[in-house]
Amino acid sequence: ASKGLASAYELGVMHLYIHCVNFLLDGELNLKLGDWAGASIDGSRSHSTYWLKHCLISKDGTDVVSNGTSMRTEIFVLGTAMYFMEKGAEPRHELEDPWDKEEIQRRIAAREFPGTAELVLGAVIRKC
Repeated sequence: ASKGLASAYELGVMHLYIHCVNFLLDGELNLKLGDWAGASIDGSRSHSTYWLKHCLISKDGTDVVSNGTSMRTEIFVLGTAMYFMEKGAEPRHELEDPWDKEEIQRRIAAREFPGTAELVLGAVIRKC
């Protein structure tokens, strides 16, 4: 996934809807990235958004995406997708969107993330 996204970024394209539901496997189990409908090309405005549990919230509680997507938001969301791939569950899976929206946002803003020390991809996820 990260190699495919890196290739897109080199071409000036940001996916903007990174989630495991958009990671597809072909007949030879090669990963393909799907749903590019909301992609940003050369900085164009996108009307796509990340899932709430995957949104990057700034420390002051502001939804970073509302200020525009960036490589930082893309990398953060890729980390949450990698977490999902390894754990088989969303980060903050015990919370329900939209009912727990404020608590989800509070935890992300406070940088309260699930532990990743035991995960094979843990060190990579923490860097996201």
